Formats: sequence, C-alpha cells, structure tokens
Amino acid sequence: MKQTKIRQHLHDYRTWLVVTVLVGLLAVWAGFFVWNSTQQLAADYLGMQLDDFRGEFNAAQRSHERFSQYVFDQVVNRPQILQAMAAAWEGESAQREYWRWHLYDRLLEDYEAMQEFHFRQLHFHFPNGDSFLRFHSPQQYGDNLFAVRESVRLANEEQRMVSGFEEGRIFNGYRFVYPLFYREEHVGSVEVSVSLAKVIADLHEIHPQRDAIVLLRRSVVETTVFPDAQVNYLESSLSDAYLVDREIFEMFWAADRRLEESREQRLIADLGRQVDHRLAAEESFAVHFDRDGVDHLVMFLSLRNIRQEHIGYLVTVSPDQTLPLYRQNARNGIWLLGVLYAAFAGISWFFARDKLRLRWQSSTDSLTGLWNRAGFLPLAEAELGRSQRYGNPVSLLLVDIDHFKRINDTYGHNIGDDVLREVAGVILANTRRQDLCVRWGGEEFLVFLPETNLDGAVQTAEKLREIVAETAFTHGAPVTISVGVSERLAQETELRSMVRRADLGLYEVKYTGRNGVRVGPVPLRATQS
Repeated sequence: MKQTKIRQHLHDYRTWLVVTVLVGLLAVWAGFFVWNSTQQLAADYLGMQLDDFRGEFNAAQRSHERFSQYVFDQVVNRPQILQAMAAAWEGESAQREYWRWHLYDRLLEDYEAMQEFHFRQLHFHFPNGDSFLRFHSPQQYGDNLFAVRESVRLANEEQRMVSGFEEGRIFNGYRFVYPLFYREEHVGSVEVSVSLAKVIADLHEIHPQRDAIVLLRRSVVETTVFPDAQVNYLESSLSDAYLVDREIFEMFWAADRRLEESREQRLIADLGRQVDHRLAAEESFAVHFDRDGVDHLVMFLSLRNIRQEHIGYLVTVSPDQTLPLYRQNARNGIWLLGVLYAAFAGISWFFARDKLRLRWQSSTDSLTGLWNRAGFLPLAEAELGRSQRYGNPVSLLLVDIDHFKRINDTYGHNIGDDVLREVAGVILANTRRQDLCVRWGGEEFLVFLPETNLDGAVQTAEKLREIVAETAFTHGAPVTISVGVSERLAQETELRSMVRRADLGLYEVKYTGRNGVRVGPVPLRATQS
C-alpha cells in the first residue's frame, strides 16, 4: 500500500516534471519564435521602406528625363543650333569664340527658362570631348571631359543618348547627354542636367518629415571637381571616405542655426559610429536609430554613376515609431505567448483584434472620422512635451462653422451632419500627415500643427478658410468658417491655455463679422518675459 502510494507519487511527480519541462521548452521556443519573428518583421519593414523610397527616387528621375527630352527637342535640336555647332567644330580658335558667344546669346533666354524648372546645366561639347560652352560658367571651356565624364565620352564615341547620375567639374547631377548631328555628321553633344537637390526637393514634398544629406566619395570629388568648386562640399561626420553636398545639407539641416550646435548634426555623428562598416560595403541599406528617446528611420540609398559604380549615398532621416512598437510588443508579450501560445493563440488574436477595434472606435468621432478628444489629448500632450524639450514650434487652429444653427434650422439636421462631414473632409485633405484634426465639439474643429510657427499656422488657417468658402457643398448653399490661432509660448506645457487663446481669437472673428482668421491674444506677462 505504502509502495503503491510512493510509486503513484513518483509517477505524478514525473508527470508534473515532464509537463513542466515541456511547458518550459514550449515557453523558450515561443519566446525564441516571437523574438525571431519580430527581428524578421523589423528587417522586412526596413527593406520595404527602402524599396518604396528607391521606387519614388527612380520615378522622380524619370520625370526629369522626360522633361530633358522635351528641352532637347524644342531648344537644341534645331537646324540653326546644329549649324552653329558644326561651324564651331570645323572652325579655328577665333571662329569658335564667335560661335560660342553666338550660341550663348541665342539660347540664354531658354536657359533661364530651364532654370525656373530647376534644370541647372546646359553644356555643349565637341566630338573629342572638349568643353565648348557651359551656360552655368561660360568663361570655363576647353578642358577635355572624357577622363572624368563617362556620359560625355559615351555620347560622343557611341553616338547615343546617355543618362545617369554623375559628378561634374563644378556641380553633380542627373545628366542627360545627347549626341548632335548636322547633315548626318556628328558635331558634338549637349548635356541637359538637373541637380540632385531638385530631385530630393521633389521627394521632400511627398514626405516633408524626411530630411536628407548626400555623401559623395572623397576620391571622386577630389579627382573630378575643379579645385575652386570643391567649396561645394563639407567634411562628413559619418565617414572620412565621404564628403557632404553643401547645397543639400544647408537645404535641410543648417537653416537658422550654427552647424556645430545642430541637434541633427550630433545625431549624424553618433550614427556614423554604428554604420561605418556598412558604408564600406557600398550597398543600399536602412537602419533604425534611437537618440535622446526619439526614434529615427535612416535610409542609405547607393548612388551609382554611368558605369554603375558606387560613388556615394543619399541619406534620409525621418522620425519613426513603427519599429519601436514592434520591439516593445515583443518584449511585453514574449513570456505570455511562451506559456499560453499553444492553447490561446487563436483566442488572443480575436481579443487583440476586438481590442484594436474598440480602441479605434473610442478615439474617433463617428460622424466625421476625425479624432475625438479622448483619442487626441494623449497625442497632443506628448507632442507638447517634445516641443518643450527640443524647442520646436507647435500651433493650433480652432475652427468654427459660421451660422451652423441656421443651416440646421433651414435644411434640417441631416444636412447639418453632411456639412460637418464635408468641412471635416476639406480640413483633412488640406493638412499634413503629421497634423492632428479633431472634432472638438458641435460645429467646432481643432487642427493641431506640430513643427509649425505662428506665421505658418496663420497661412494654413487662411488656406482652409478660402477653400471652404470656395467649396460646393452638397446642400448647395455656401459655407464659411471662422478660425482662431495660437502658438505654444515658451514654458507653456498645457494644451488648454493654447486652446483658450485660440478661442479668444475665434471670438474676435465672430464678433467682427465671421469668415476670418485671428490670432489669440498673448498674455501680458508672456510678452514681458
């Protein structure tokens, strides 16, 4: 009897031990699986972001190539221009000088028109590769380009159009080089080029939160660029092997601040220590980088010349919260998934899905689809904290539909709801992705504008007011709005004080006739501080 109990106890213990070990192994496996899956998701996300950016970049290049073909057809490829090039090629030094200035005078107006579309260079070359006429620097000519400009060499030796990114004697850019023929005789080539800064500026309009720098190999710059034009490049904090394009750097990073004190400069310097080995591989890549509690997505797109040789990187930096969310969720759920993975995997999915749906419903206004107060306030408080920490401006607009009660009384509440939805749609369509658009209450909306000073907020308010006034609403009658504006004051940490000042501005608009924009008054103590 006693032995039977002992055996039963041992059996139960062994069973418990086996089950415990199996559950432990399952927990370890589940944790390993979740972590590996998170790492793979992160890698896939970085790859997807890089692929999307590469596609946008290539599309921007193609659009400029199409325009360059139009310039060539309409401006250059004409009998009188080709005849002038033929005469210059066949002539002596004095004759070439005459035809150089003849072409310059004849095409200067066209070149200035090209510059309005950000095409920076119109450059004629002879069949032997000698520079004949640089419109951006007409006094510099006669240097042979075959050794440093593969596009010019190929266009003349193979007599075909050549395009691609290339460093030049003065500027880098996307080159579109066309061979020139007069009476079926090859008389040279012409280059139409757009600066890389223009291509990047086009992309910045699509992603305004994404800043950029361009790195070019030091050896390429030092062997190609005229010595007096090398001031167009700066030393790089990322790698000694690369120099930074000054024009693009100053376009994004140097406005109104000293370079050595720039927060972004420190970010780039810290990043360099992490990616130096990846830069040496000369391939495109993306990394996630956290500095001072702010997460960034940094993409390095390899720039390749006409020979498809790597000569630099286009580097973009933008705030990103997706990867930290992946990793935080993995850390929070790894043990829970390890213990309950087999039994509750399906149920947890349904609960998670219902929770997300409930959270979305509880933070969104059901009529307009905008944020409601509950969903908006935590985001706004976090943004105000970042604004105070980094000194970035933050503004808000308080928007009220004029005579909304009259609309309800005249057309009915269903039409009033339509007007609310349509005004919300106008606001959402004419603000940025990072702006927060909120149904504040009744016929009032709030637009929260990160990284926006008072002047920018007033411009946005005026734009919204004009668009609403010009919009054809479903019920057929015009609708106008009144807008109060405020910007976060120094040391101001509470949203309600910003809202109160915007509300005072809105009250002033209502009092003086509606359909206007007013800045809320600043307290006297704030102006004296």
